[in-house]
Amino acid sequence: MRVDWTWMCVILLVHLALACSRAAPSDDPAAAELSGEASDAQLTELRPWPCAGGVCDDGDLCTDDHCNTVTGACEIRPNAAMCPFQSFCANHGRCMDGTCVRDPDECDDHNACTTDTCAPVGGCVHQAVSGLCSDGDACTSSDICVVGACVGSKVDCSDGVDCTTDSCDPATGACAHPAMNAACDDGIACTTDSCLPGTGCQNLVACNDGNDCTSDTCSSSVGCTHSNTAAGTPCSDGDGCTSGDLCSGGVCKGTAAVCGNGLCQCGETAASCKADCTGGCGDGVCDGKETVPKCPSDCGLFAKKLGGPCVVPGTRDVCGNQAICAARSVQGGGNVCVAEFDTWLPVPDAHPAADFSEYAGYVWDHRTGLMWAKPLKGAYTWQAALTACTTESFGGFYDWRTPTVSEALSLIDNSSQPMATFAPNLVWLGDLGGVIGQWTTVPSWATGTQPAPSAWAIDFTHGRPYAMDKALPAFVRCVR
Repeated sequence: MRVDWTWMCVILLVHLALACSRAAPSDDPAAAELSGEASDAQLTELRPWPCAGGVCDDGDLCTDDHCNTVTGACEIRPNAAMCPFQSFCANHGRCMDGTCVRDPDECDDHNACTTDTCAPVGGCVHQAVSGLCSDGDACTSSDICVVGACVGSKVDCSDGVDCTTDSCDPATGACAHPAMNAACDDGIACTTDSCLPGTGCQNLVACNDGNDCTSDTCSSSVGCTHSNTAAGTPCSDGDGCTSGDLCSGGVCKGTAAVCGNGLCQCGETAASCKADCTGGCGDGVCDGKETVPKCPSDCGLFAKKLGGPCVVPGTRDVCGNQAICAARSVQGGGNVCVAEFDTWLPVPDAHPAADFSEYAGYVWDHRTGLMWAKPLKGAYTWQAALTACTTESFGGFYDWRTPTVSEALSLIDNSSQPMATFAPNLVWLGDLGGVIGQWTTVPSWATGTQPAPSAWAIDFTHGRPYAMDKALPAFVRCVR
């Protein structure tokens, strides 16, 4: 038999090339792309013939065929592709080590609460299990398997406010509470209705016409009404050159300034009106004959310092650092910001009875422009005292409120011993059944050594403010 040595040499060279390719990694870029599919040890075959047009294909779905540009030979590597395979549970298989075999995941239902098997009869079987799981919803917690399903407890996003919509973001678990102003509509034309997140509905009355000689009320049937106050009610016409301003027919009228009325104003000088401009308005003292609007140089600092509306009495709320929120009735215009402490300057020590005028139900302090209710209400805890005046209508006014510290201290005559107030029918009652002091609307802010649950009260026996436990009883003197 004649041996074809040429063919035998070709075979020998091929085997040598195979050994070299397995001994060292190939630096062919195309071969490098096969990393991750199979290692060099998984190389199943090296064809002893050149790649046909640079293409290799052995017709097997479970192999990836590659042409080695260095040796010119085909390299065959196994893959993990899907392939035709018939079982009890699937009509496909999975390539493993170059062979199409049964897919181990053919019955996987991707449910952590079941175990998955393939039965000869019936096919895939999913048996429910118990234990912890995750339902993929950030708005649930304590997820557990229940009858083959992952069930979690819903996160409570309720803010307890009726006018907000409570929701939870399933991706982040964050709660949201968008406000619904329409839910706060009280059907009353003279209120501004809005929903405050964390608080609830706010229905602010907007009936104040800015006229001291009208009583402003809000009616659910007709809206705002403005009735005239009693004739002779003190008021301010805004004219610094008039005095003795009183209400008449809903209009504030004053008497034109004349020399001899005790007010140095409207161009008067010591030369033109000695009686008024020596020791009168302009002397730096707001005495009993001078009023807030009539002599701003002496008394202007003691005008009522009312700001805009607010929500929570006894707090700074939206009032700023030098004001406090005071409670008023809805008819009286609703809660209002009142300036406190640093916005008031010390008043003269003397504050005699001549500084006051007495009317039915209240006393008017000419020095500050404040009106004080005659009755002393109480006793109340501080929280109850904040709204104790909102039900009152002394003198036909509805805007009575609990005073600030500075307002209450403005009643005291510091020149008397012991200190007292000489306002008609506002005599301090002293110790009455163990109850002392009068509440103000100002908390102590828990500064220094003051306890957090305290608020400012006024000791009229000694003419000083002091911090008192909010739970203790004290009186209330209403002011407007």
